[in-house]
Amino acid sequence: MATRCAVVGGENRAWRPFLPDRGLCYRQPGQSRYPKNRSTFQTRGYRRLVHVLKPVLKPVLKSFFSSRPVWHTAGAMLRPRGVYVLMYHRVDDSQAGFHGLGKERFEAQLAWLNNNCTIIDPEQLDQYLNRPPRRRPAVLLTFDDGYRCVHSIVAPALRKFKVRGLVFLPTRIIDEESLVWTDRLNWAFSQTSAANICFSWDHENEYQLETAAERSRALGRCKAHLKQLPDNERRAREQEVLESLDMLSKSAQLPRQMLNWNEVRDT
Repeated sequence: MATRCAVVGGENRAWRPFLPDRGLCYRQPGQSRYPKNRSTFQTRGYRRLVHVLKPVLKPVLKSFFSSRPVWHTAGAMLRPRGVYVLMYHRVDDSQAGFHGLGKERFEAQLAWLNNNCTIIDPEQLDQYLNRPPRRRPAVLLTFDDGYRCVHSIVAPALRKFKVRGLVFLPTRIIDEESLVWTDRLNWAFSQTSAANICFSWDHENEYQLETAAERSRALGRCKAHLKQLPDNERRAREQEVLESLDMLSKSAQLPRQMLNWNEVRDT
């Protein structure tokens, strides 16, 4: 539904199925879902079966478990104690090179949450943390990074449903009227016309950029390296990458993506 979901205050264990003939059991976080006594052939066969059935079964199961009878009855019995925290990022999907949820899908999610859950105010978090599971679970909406869509799309939608959310603002980016560096790289790799790239810290490998999969692989390697660097060095390396992609001058012409302080106050 959202970018990420966490249960605050819930039990520190995850409910996951093992292989069908092993039944259901608790799997601790980090524990493999495949029993050690299974052969490689059996494990691969199970994975292939999941790969084939997942596109068919997933929408059916989603519709079943989100239906009101199941959600309010069985869900209340299986639901852990705590508050569900939904974390959204960009909600606007109208700009090329920037991935987002989209206004219509966001409002559809809000409508479902409003009908089937209790969307709490941030100030109510402590109040709901230790409440026993109920038919309508408590949900806290959060929005990361302070994109402009928080002002243009999110705030009007929240007012429409008379609920509130919590926005986490990167204050320096707002002060500088700049862009989250990972977003800039995502945009550059998706829009570049370059056929390949060789990173200055990885001279031995040349990354092709002909297909979406190749661009995604090169982008992943780039971000993984830059995340390990101090901020000043990371900025210098980022400029090198943008120059290699022939996107440095174009990035300076991008329309503003983040909130400004006037929009923050108005929101």
